[in-house]
Amino acid sequence: MTTCTAKACPTVVLKLTPAQTSICLTATVTKIKVEVSVTGNTPDGKGTWSGTGVDQNGNFDPVVAGVGVHELTYSYTDSNCSYSEKTTITVTALPQIIWEAVQPECYDDVSGSFIYQIAGGTTIHDKNGRH
Repeated sequence: MTTCTAKACPTVVLKLTPAQTSICLTATVTKIKVEVSVTGNTPDGKGTWSGTGVDQNGNFDPVVAGVGVHELTYSYTDSNCSYSEKTTITVTALPQIIWEAVQPECYDDVSGSFIYQIAGGTTIHDKNGRH
């Protein structure tokens, strides 16, 4: 007769801490590091990242991900038990200012007026500088 004993899963806790949770997509945008804290694990545990724009070192690249809300998942396996934790990072487009000179009297003249429109992007402050 063979005896089989089940082993309980370790009490593993995952905590994800992104350096930023939102970023504008600019020409000089840099990657965002997402730190992982794993407690209660055994030395045999291994983790992997998934989600658009994240590499296996936890570096999120806004250029690869593009504009939008991106869910990143860290999946961890320890003693044949699976765990996962998620975080989100929002990538926003820069606003565009579209303007047109109306009835200038002469080239380099300051008379006349202009029409402007702000399109796209995400508002951080109102016209009075408040959130």
